[in-house]
Amino acid sequence: MTGKRRDQLGSGLRWAALALVMIPATVRASVVLSPSVGWELDPMVIAAPLVGLGPGGFALMDALAILGLALAMLADAASGRSLPRWPLGLWALGTTSALAHGVYFRGGELDHLRLGLAWSASLAGAVALLSICRDARHRSLALAFGLGFVAMLAAKGGLQVLVEHPATVRAYDADPDRFLASQGWTPGSRSALIYERRLRQPEAIGWFGLANVFATFAAAGVVTFAGFVRAGLRSRGDPDGKARLIVAVIGLAISIAALVMAGAKGGYGAATLGLALLFAGPRLARGLGPLSGLLGLGAIWLAMLAIVARGMIGEAMDELSLLFRAFYLDAAARIFFEQPLFGIGPGDFKNAYLLAKPPMSPEEVSSPHSVLLDYAATLGIGGLAWGVLVLRLAWLAGRRATEADDALATGDPARTLGVDVRLLLLGAAVATVAGATAESAASTLENAVVRLLGVGLWIGLGWAALGMLRQADAGARSLALWGAAAGGIAVLVHAQVEMTLSTPTSAALALAIVAAGAAPAAAPASARDGAPAGDTEAQAGGRRVSWAIASAAALAGVGVFVVAWWPIAAWARDMSEAYRAVDDLAELRLRAEAADPADLPRLATELTRMLGVPVHADERQVRGAWSFLASERLTVASEHLARAHARQPNHLRTSEIFQRALLRASAMSDPEAPFERRIGPAMEAESVARRLSERRPEIAEAWAHLSSVRLARAEMTENEGDGAARDRLLREAAAASRRAHELDPNGLAHPLRLTDLYTRLGDDRAARAWASRALAINDRYYLDPLRQLGDSTRERLVRLVGGG
Repeated sequence: MTGKRRDQLGSGLRWAALALVMIPATVRASVVLSPSVGWELDPMVIAAPLVGLGPGGFALMDALAILGLALAMLADAASGRSLPRWPLGLWALGTTSALAHGVYFRGGELDHLRLGLAWSASLAGAVALLSICRDARHRSLALAFGLGFVAMLAAKGGLQVLVEHPATVRAYDADPDRFLASQGWTPGSRSALIYERRLRQPEAIGWFGLANVFATFAAAGVVTFAGFVRAGLRSRGDPDGKARLIVAVIGLAISIAALVMAGAKGGYGAATLGLALLFAGPRLARGLGPLSGLLGLGAIWLAMLAIVARGMIGEAMDELSLLFRAFYLDAAARIFFEQPLFGIGPGDFKNAYLLAKPPMSPEEVSSPHSVLLDYAATLGIGGLAWGVLVLRLAWLAGRRATEADDALATGDPARTLGVDVRLLLLGAAVATVAGATAESAASTLENAVVRLLGVGLWIGLGWAALGMLRQADAGARSLALWGAAAGGIAVLVHAQVEMTLSTPTSAALALAIVAAGAAPAAAPASARDGAPAGDTEAQAGGRRVSWAIASAAALAGVGVFVVAWWPIAAWARDMSEAYRAVDDLAELRLRAEAADPADLPRLATELTRMLGVPVHADERQVRGAWSFLASERLTVASEHLARAHARQPNHLRTSEIFQRALLRASAMSDPEAPFERRIGPAMEAESVARRLSERRPEIAEAWAHLSSVRLARAEMTENEGDGAARDRLLREAAAASRRAHELDPNGLAHPLRLTDLYTRLGDDRAARAWASRALAINDRYYLDPLRQLGDSTRERLVRLVGGG
């Protein structure tokens, strides 16, 4: 193959890789993740459409991103470029650890697999962009596409703060008990109070569900568009310069508004540090010389040191946010040193934190809120490799403060700009349509308007970014590129105190923005391996090695698709079928219970169609028909849940949903049927819970579920008048709760349940002991009073301990 043909092949592969990395990254950030595929709320209690994408859809986008990495490596091999071998090796080491947890260790586990795959894909995209964005044209397009998306997020945030939040609060206040029941919470409980506190905060959360993650992108936008404004003010001789400057100012205003709507203190801090680097960075970099990469690394270590310092200050300050993050840091470090080789798995930080956290910490967190600690604690050595890769991105971003830009080295800027604006428009349209389609079940006029407004602003800001990064004035162009790199550093700084790079919906886009801004310029053709003219034997050998590595990356992409995506997709399909079997029952139940005379004929007609037998418009018949229909549908749903559970027997959430469906099947069974038949599903639920506790004996929640099922069975048996069986089941429930408490010694739920269990068993001494323990734990939660016991519960425990 001639050098020209190789370059053409490499160029085509590079464009395909760029699309496979950037478009899925923005789709992820513009849809809601449904981790339980519709079972986040109980669909038989509250009617909620299945909105967004489940783990199967996200895993498919993960596979596409890894395929994008493979194509980028093949493009380098075809063009005779050197491959980013060290970043590729670091990525592979961490990915091996993540997949081992997901499919091999202890039989594999779904949360390990889906979260580890999401992390691997986000870093695969970053490594791909380090290669792709060595070309200035690809770099500017990637940055324009990623940063322009901030406008879409801002539009969504405005809708949430101004429209959706007030409506959600009104809907909750209209019937709070029903919503709490769908979550398994009781009114006045700690979980309910914490939820209500968050519910009443008008925050912009985007599609991430987290205001702090939303704030990361807003902070990146503030820093980058401030850099573009600065570059636009310096630009000379650009006929469109004034228009681009105006749009850059609009982008800065939109980003500031998004940051304010999020209201996250960490976002303000990251933006402030990024702006300081934007203006002072070039001067500092000149002083550092070849060590200018320390600007990026230093910013990250500054964030980490701030957390350590806050932990050392302790309770001398009233501020709690960073103090809690110091708790996370301390616990994550101890978790890592306990299992430094392979870590605990991406999905198990919460369980390990329950044992490692300080007794005064009232929280149960699933992440240490620092991507470096998240990787290390959960993946061990492989996580350290990923951490080095993230630090390498920070180093490269810091070097951008002094590196020259080659934006106008080749090609016709005016022609390529027009082509790339059309590519930007096409990519934004594809991502927007994909996001809207995924949320079509809950589509409203307001959401449609927001997406249309958002995509228009996205394209406008992207056009301005493309122009700023390709303008003729070299000095202004370098300022614009440094602004993008400084925005990436702000992302990495905020990722040390928040979950932006650990959350599947946000990690890919955030790392793409960082990598595109940090990517170094391509070496001249004469310096590449396999340059077209006069291949030497060494160059030919280097090209063969590059092809071998690139081919291995392609095979790895196919392997990940088979090993990781297929099991997740099969499980998600079963969960979706189970949801669809019962998704209309909550609405029918409400209508049947209301028995509105005007609605009864319509409801009777619907039930007749569903059951295939006549149902008269009579209140008693309608309710009976609904009960019969619900029992049949629940049987179908349980069959699908059984298949999902068989595919992922170690997955806690699937097991819990399956148990809950079986218990409800027992409760809804025909009261005239023999007790053995009615208790059958409940006994199966106990068997499912027991097997999970045997397979995952280190998980407190598995034992808590077993205790709950045994308690439910005890209540069923009590209703039949069998006191001996009831006491046996209560004692077995207490044994499971004691084991849960051993694994979660600072949690309040288990001592409270044990107090109630022993009270029902008539063991006053044990009840008082557990009540006393609950009160002691409650007193340690003084840092967050809302997580303490309610007044009535505390007074009841005090009376019990005092013998009253």
